[in-house]
Amino acid sequence: MNGFYGVVSVVGLELNLEQELTQLSFDEFGCTGVQNTSSTFGDLETLDLPDNLKTMSGGVDENDGDIINDKVFSSEKVNLEFYFEGKVETLKKNMGLFVKFIESNKLALDVVEKMERNSEWRDSYKEFFSSIKVGDDLEIIPSWEADSSNKSNSIVIEPGLGFGTGSHETTFLCLSFLKKNDQRRKSILDLGCGSGILGIYTEKFKECHCDYVDVDPDALENCRLNLKLNDIDEKNNLFLRDDFVPKKYDLVIANILLPILIEERDVIINAKAENGLIIFSGILKDQVASLKEAYLKTGKIEKVIHFEEKNNWCCLVMK
Repeated sequence: MNGFYGVVSVVGLELNLEQELTQLSFDEFGCTGVQNTSSTFGDLETLDLPDNLKTMSGGVDENDGDIINDKVFSSEKVNLEFYFEGKVETLKKNMGLFVKFIESNKLALDVVEKMERNSEWRDSYKEFFSSIKVGDDLEIIPSWEADSSNKSNSIVIEPGLGFGTGSHETTFLCLSFLKKNDQRRKSILDLGCGSGILGIYTEKFKECHCDYVDVDPDALENCRLNLKLNDIDEKNNLFLRDDFVPKKYDLVIANILLPILIEERDVIINAKAENGLIIFSGILKDQVASLKEAYLKTGKIEKVIHFEEKNNWCCLVMK
């Protein structure tokens, strides 16, 4: 284990950039984890408030109220912590490039980088991660909260690698659809599986067989660990994207960003069985029309049979 890990704290990122920046951090800057820390306001000094509002001196007029709503309570901005592992030299290089990218493109109100001792990694996630409820009968819980009383009716995950914890709207929407619909004993493809939450749900609660595919070997390792935590046997069903040879599936889960959904269109369509379904997520509301056009014009997809939106993120199911 490395002695240190790095953290880049990003304050005041536009909400609609959260998933895109997260994906970019993994693909281009060597990030190994991300955590949304928006539940706390943090240091008001980073919010670029007027002095009278930082100290709450001199009263608050109507204009001040608008500033507070915009910079402090706005739901359109999020605070994130990006985690980096590896040799110290590599950490510093990747973090520096990432910070420079954010600052040069003016993506956030403030960016801070720091080094932490690796023994503190897990505790830093415990501070912000709590169990996540999906309806009344499903809960996603971290490994340190799992025991015999709650493990059997929950999805247990090991957070810390940033491959999905169920808190993001797209994962939540996919789980909501899977819960409401009957896929028992079906064949499933979880394309871009990340932590494997969606596929694990189908195996643990729907008695399905799922193949897990991702471009990132670290994601597959996290997925493999989560399978074990949920007492699911690995059946040589985890594949790097370059090694994956598609077959036909009753259900294809594609919780991926729009550019990849377009790029992988033929793979996704050809993986769907004759009467199968495709769950699309990872897309914003203003991207829905582009996704529908790209798939429907192939003539191999009939129609949209389900649509749901949460905080501007959308889930579509096509057949």
